[in-house]
Amino acid sequence: MLPGLGEVYAAYVREAGALPAQPGPLQAEMWTSAQLGALEAAAPHTAARRAALGDLIGCLHAAATPGARAFLRALAAIGPAEGRAAAARAAGRLDGVPAAPWEESLGRVVPGQAWLIQEGPLDGDRLVCEFRYEGAGTAACTPSPSGSPTATPPPRSWSPGTSRR
Repeated sequence: MLPGLGEVYAAYVREAGALPAQPGPLQAEMWTSAQLGALEAAAPHTAARRAALGDLIGCLHAAATPGARAFLRALAAIGPAEGRAAAARAAGRLDGVPAAPWEESLGRVVPGQAWLIQEGPLDGDRLVCEFRYEGAGTAACTPSPSGSPTATPPPRSWSPGTSRR
């Protein structure tokens, strides 16, 4: 384990406790992506990042919680290529740990339509993208005011292929 990072990995394990409560696979993948972004920012050197990812996978496996299992499954589906197989193996050894309801849909997104909404020169533009997961419905992804993407299910009255202006 990289020296001095045990507390950092423990924080990731604690934060993963909220992951199974995410409403669907898109939100879980976005959560995982944010965690990976933070890890990359903390370890910008390639070798250190690979070591940190390996340590994190080991710590998640050792924790053996539903959140740790969900995080490992998400890493196996959308994580860096060099960690996917290890994350899948670690998650596979946690069969007795309850799975998140959307676990089987991770990494199985199918992009749908996209719309550019131009709200005038002062309000800026907004891009709305449709994503579908088998058995999990449709979600729309839009940038939030901070510029970070947010994923929300579309309104019940909306159906794929219709405009949302």
